Amino acid sequence: MNYVNVYEVRSCYGGGEEGGWWYNAGEPVGCKGRFADPQTAYTLAKELREKIQQPTEYRMGFNSLDGCDSDGNGDDNYITVGGAWGKSDIVVSVESHPPREFPEERPRYE
Repeated sequence: MNYVNVYEVRSCYGGGEEGGWWYNAGEPVGCKGRFADPQTAYTLAKELREKIQQPTEYRMGFNSLDGCDSDGNGDDNYITVGGAWGKSDIVVSVESHPPREFPEERPRYE
C-alpha cells in the first residue's frame, strides 16, 4: 500500500558536542490517501507539493527564553537539547505506512 503522508519537518538542536549538531524531526500533519497504485500516489504527492505554502513562523527552541542566559541575553550555551529552531518545512512523502513522528527516539551524540 502507498500512503501520501504530510509532515512538518523542523531542525532540532542535538547538543553542543563537536561545536553543536542538529537533526531533523518530523511531525505528522495528515495522510491524504492510501493507494494500491504507486503512480496514483506519486501524482497526488506532486500536486500537493506544488500547492503547499510553507510556514513563515520562526521557531526559537521550546520558548522565547530558550538560548538565553539568566539575564535574558542570547547565549548558545543555554540552548535546550531537542528544541526546534528556524522555519519548518511542509514535506509530502509517499511511504509504505501511515504517517508517524520521526525520529522514533531523539538521536544521541556517540
